Amino acid sequence: MKSMTGFGRASASCGPCTAQLELSTVNRKTLDIQFSLPSGLSPMEAELGTALRACLHRGRVQVRVRLEEAESGASVQIDEDRALEVLQEANAFAEKAGLQPLTDIHDVLKLPGVWKEVAPEGVDSEAAEAVRSALTEALQNLLRMREREGGELKARLGELLDRLQETVGRVRPLVTEARDEQEGRLRERVEQLGDVGPEMQTRLYQEVILFAEKSDVQEEVDRLEAHISQVREKLEETEPVGRGLDFLCQEMARECNTLSVKASRTDINQCALLGKELVEQLREQVQNIE
Repeated sequence: MKSMTGFGRASASCGPCTAQLELSTVNRKTLDIQFSLPSGLSPMEAELGTALRACLHRGRVQVRVRLEEAESGASVQIDEDRALEVLQEANAFAEKAGLQPLTDIHDVLKLPGVWKEVAPEGVDSEAAEAVRSALTEALQNLLRMREREGGELKARLGELLDRLQETVGRVRPLVTEARDEQEGRLRERVEQLGDVGPEMQTRLYQEVILFAEKSDVQEEVDRLEAHISQVREKLEETEPVGRGLDFLCQEMARECNTLSVKASRTDINQCALLGKELVEQLREQVQNIE
């Protein structure tokens, strides 16, 4: 079981190129990968995304790459359009101010924006290889961190499940007591009505049975215990279980709500409220699981 939060960093070199790569992940229902790459590495987004999707299934992933090169592979050229534009503006100002126009090429080449850097087309093979190596190491570091945090989450979830199971266990013997008390009160009220005809008596007992069924929480207790067992099984799986655990938490919350509404005794209602609180704590932790 892995957490969705983590961080991994690595650097790798190939020839004159050194790539510094960082991976950071936070909670998200789906997998969302965001890249921050040097412009020359933009074509690698698809390749890097494929490598990440093979190992990560949920979470927002931020990929940051910084590239250092001993010698830049870019060439320098004169931006002719920019040079003409700046020269015309400068000479127009000189004429208006009564100054000498620019006529020396050396003066023109000193103007801002005249020179431009032209990056080579495509991705440099050595830079790409450095990025791939850095990604492999950073991803391993990220996964180790997510697994370590996943283990801590598993321990915390286990503690909450133990408390929830103990709470549900306290309800089970109370259910029988509550049912017997409820039936006794209903029978007593029926008897207080005195002699009634067979038809009315049959109808009254049908109403008694119906009311008893509506107030019986045995089914909710059984389902809660079943869901707790399912959560424990999920925690032992190696595949991503976050979505499944979130669904089970929703189901347990629904059963606790129903238990609270149907409870005919204060002690059962108190257990139901505690159960709701524990399930909410479980769900908060589950939001961090991949």
